[in-house]
Amino acid sequence: MELAGENRTELEKVLKHYKNEPEKLAAARFLIENMPYYYSYEGEAINKIKDALTYAYIDTDNIPESIVENANSFSIYELSKVYDAKIITADYLIENIEIAFKHWKEKPWNKYLSFDDFCEFLLPYRLNHEPLEHWRKPYYEKYGKVLDSLYSGTDVIEAANRINLYIAETEKVVFNSEFQYLNMGALFYLQYKCGSCYDLRDASLYLLRAMGIPSADSFYRITANEGPTTHAWAVIRDTTGKDVAFRCPGKEVRRGLEVTYKKGKVYRICFGLQTDRSKKFMTNQKIPAFFRHPFLKDVTADFSEKNELKVTITRKGRPYVYLGVHTSSRTELIDITKAKNGKAVFKNVEGGLIYQLFYYEDNTLIPAGYPILFDGKTTFPFVSDTTKLQNAILYRKYFMSDTLHIYMNRMIGGHIEGANDVKFSSLSFRHEITDSVRNVILKTVYPDTTKSSRYVRFASHLNSRIDLAEMNFYTKGVAQPLRDISIISASQPSISYHNGYTESIIDGDPLTYYRSADTAAIITFDLGASVYLSKIEITPHTDDNFIRLGDIYELFYHAGKDGWKSLGQQTATDLFLKYNNVPSNALLWLSDQTRGREEQVFYMANGFQIFTGRDGQHVAP
Repeated sequence: MELAGENRTELEKVLKHYKNEPEKLAAARFLIENMPYYYSYEGEAINKIKDALTYAYIDTDNIPESIVENANSFSIYELSKVYDAKIITADYLIENIEIAFKHWKEKPWNKYLSFDDFCEFLLPYRLNHEPLEHWRKPYYEKYGKVLDSLYSGTDVIEAANRINLYIAETEKVVFNSEFQYLNMGALFYLQYKCGSCYDLRDASLYLLRAMGIPSADSFYRITANEGPTTHAWAVIRDTTGKDVAFRCPGKEVRRGLEVTYKKGKVYRICFGLQTDRSKKFMTNQKIPAFFRHPFLKDVTADFSEKNELKVTITRKGRPYVYLGVHTSSRTELIDITKAKNGKAVFKNVEGGLIYQLFYYEDNTLIPAGYPILFDGKTTFPFVSDTTKLQNAILYRKYFMSDTLHIYMNRMIGGHIEGANDVKFSSLSFRHEITDSVRNVILKTVYPDTTKSSRYVRFASHLNSRIDLAEMNFYTKGVAQPLRDISIISASQPSISYHNGYTESIIDGDPLTYYRSADTAAIITFDLGASVYLSKIEITPHTDDNFIRLGDIYELFYHAGKDGWKSLGQQTATDLFLKYNNVPSNALLWLSDQTRGREEQVFYMANGFQIFTGRDGQHVAP
């Protein structure tokens, strides 16, 4: 009330309006007592991001460069804050409360929803720092009657699934993570379901809550041990009291849908003040700001088994210990605890990942010992032994996902043919691909060099698409591939992938690719003249995290309290690197000094690189 100033009378009107309705009065008090922390951002930058997302929604491949630059050339500190308490109206709050209560009392699946859950999963009038807008009625007018016609049962998950299948059939949903995230507001997402995972999460929450479907956000701060990425998604509060993960508007909703990345710790930003956390950490300005967030709630136990990670602490005098993960460019803290009796105990930490404990002083991270692998029950420390050195052959700097395996294996069963006539009536060579690349970026084919070819075609297996990034053609004694080649015919590229143009296969960039829309596909090349081919190099659809010829790499090992130490740089002259000075039992990090950003820590076991990733350990080669 004090913060509201002259607007205090509007808040008093709400409390007076509900003085004879205890539940609604309690709901109003919940919103008002947390209101001092909430505000809208205002500034020209918001319109710049809206313009960019609008372009992305219409044609994500052709956003003007000036629009992209404008959307990414601002700091959030340039924006002004307008606090809700100073501008919100009684009519706005009453409308929000009335609609939320109507859904809580009338939707059959909400009979199991407690008042406390109602306040967090249905009642809030805002999500973040978006503009205050009357959003519930417009959403219900667009989707509510549709849902009523599609489903009249009691299963909240099926209700959510039905409205999302309807969106999948009638609307476009566009993922684009090029721009800084600022919640654009409910009415923007009503028209343009476009943006990063955070934007699409927000669009999901407006949609679900406006339908009377209790929902909330979840996120992890960093992809533990994987890369410099974060991720957010919505969850639906099931009638069982469990949370069901939900990807984004237009996607299937079902129980058992998993967020496949290893998450380490999962958090939620609640609407209500989290008093336990605020009492512990909020007043201590030496604690990093993330852990002092007044509405932060640890919900890791909803996504993994309950457990405890216990570590003995030898250094005294530092009450707080932090749990961190190593990413390609930095170390990120994901949890905090208070050391007691020489031990640090972190509750509900996802197993199967590599962690590091830290102290934090004067904005500096101080390692609290060696990194550890935690399997959910037991910790295994990486105590590097520099007296026992081992050889290591390295093929990658980042884990290989299951989907990447699928892309690369699509070349199996395909064949390459050469001829001097475009109809391929008389073949100069034919080569069938019986296996895919396993630990290097290239597949090399050696044609019959006794016959010349002007035309070459690649045909996929009858049950597989073409999914290739590059094809290079070499003649005997020439180090560089042929340049004057062209594509004269190709099966229709997949329209689902904006990189899927035929020219991508000869553009010299392994990160662009051609994917055919159908199986049994063919692409035909004109080499420009009849030549004797010595070899053909094929690069499958890849993530470009194999060893690249000519790139400069540096290998590091973790030396405990002394942090990362270099084992030397190498310029790649082959599709793998050899190091003969690697300490045994060490945590390692291979950094490409030339390009890229995806790098992940790993360790060596039986001659293999072992990465932790989405669903467990990933081995290279």
